[in-house]
Amino acid sequence: MEARELLSLPEILQGVFEQLDSDSPSLFAAIQVNKTWFLNGITILWKKADTDALAKVSEERRQIYASCIHKLTFNGPGDEEYYMSFQDLVFTNLREVSIDSYRPKTGHQPNLLPLLPPTLEKFSFYGGELGLEVLDHLQTNCRRLQSILIDSPGPDVTPTAFLNFLRRSSTLEYFTFVVGMQHLLPPETISHLFSRKGLKRLEMSVAINTELLDQIMATVEAPLSMIERLIVPTTAPAIPAMITLLEQRRSLRELSLSIDGSSDIPSSLSRLTSLEKLELVFRQTAELSSEGLLSLKNLTLLRKLSIGPDPISSDSGPVVRALNWTDADFEVVISHMPRLEHLELLVQCRLSVAALASLGHHCRSLEICEVLPEFNFDMWPDLDEIWFPNLKELSIGGISAGAGPSTPDGPKKLAERIKVKCPRLEDLYVDSEDAYTEAVAAAFHDLD
Repeated sequence: MEARELLSLPEILQGVFEQLDSDSPSLFAAIQVNKTWFLNGITILWKKADTDALAKVSEERRQIYASCIHKLTFNGPGDEEYYMSFQDLVFTNLREVSIDSYRPKTGHQPNLLPLLPPTLEKFSFYGGELGLEVLDHLQTNCRRLQSILIDSPGPDVTPTAFLNFLRRSSTLEYFTFVVGMQHLLPPETISHLFSRKGLKRLEMSVAINTELLDQIMATVEAPLSMIERLIVPTTAPAIPAMITLLEQRRSLRELSLSIDGSSDIPSSLSRLTSLEKLELVFRQTAELSSEGLLSLKNLTLLRKLSIGPDPISSDSGPVVRALNWTDADFEVVISHMPRLEHLELLVQCRLSVAALASLGHHCRSLEICEVLPEFNFDMWPDLDEIWFPNLKELSIGGISAGAGPSTPDGPKKLAERIKVKCPRLEDLYVDSEDAYTEAVAAAFHDLD
């Protein structure tokens, strides 16, 4: 077979065009060679196209491109005309649909069902009027559906209908139920979710308290047996029982707990050694002990560690303190986390720049660091020629000027030193509004 004939085979062209997936100009040029290249190339070029792009295509040619699209995103009331324009299209390769603020005007109720083909794998609904017919359609026609996100669905779907939908949707593995879902997540429904054998990710806004957890443990055999990611609010008294449940789940990689009730970090968290990401959000003021923080050293696989107050709270909201935590304590913990890439420690503590230096020494893969203390960089112990080889974002409370005499070019020199010692640093954020701190931050951002 000649080379020209080979370059007309769909299986060959598909492989070639996939190599150009990240090079849109070259791919665009390639599909203009001939009709065969066009028909094969647009499946790659258009799979990431958005609703705006599809709407701009003439009606007589729109179906050609609709067959290539993998994701449709509708961004609110302004996209109502798109629902109507796409009614007669067949989306043979559509994988994901995301709908935001779906509140159609009276008399202009579009039919969403044609936009939810059998190929669908992920459905997201961010507020509006979710009809029961949509859930029925997803359950009966979208047999590849793996992921569902629902936020503020409105009053049309009842708790019973929603539970029936979940029970009949056996392919679902990833669940995200955010705001306005309390009425659809009574204890019976939560127990069902915990009992699903294929459940891999669960995020809910409904709190898991001791009573509910006891009920689940008593009625569900092996709850959360394949869980990989769990994001839930809970109460402080329920945490020990939850950890007892989760420590048997070696599949667990990510745990995010929003804790209601003043609490310390329970030492039992150290038993969740498979974790790669841990987030602890305190919704009430918390005093963290050195012992509780030291227990985290057993989580040697962590790539992200985040501890702090509820970010939704106002300035007068809860605070998290660890006033007895020393630089040495911090180093003991951080020296056991060589894989750490993201540290968010929004905790009031008395750590010095020595702690920051030990972080850079032990966690060479760190890319994002957000901590509250102020630091005197003149006192940095040079454990390494490069402080943070991979750090891209640093957020700190402030920068101390040190005891020496100040000079007009002092802030610029420190900014240049930070840039040299952190060669990949792109952003330096500071909370303090003192003149020296702001001068260093401004000088850093003025660097080329």
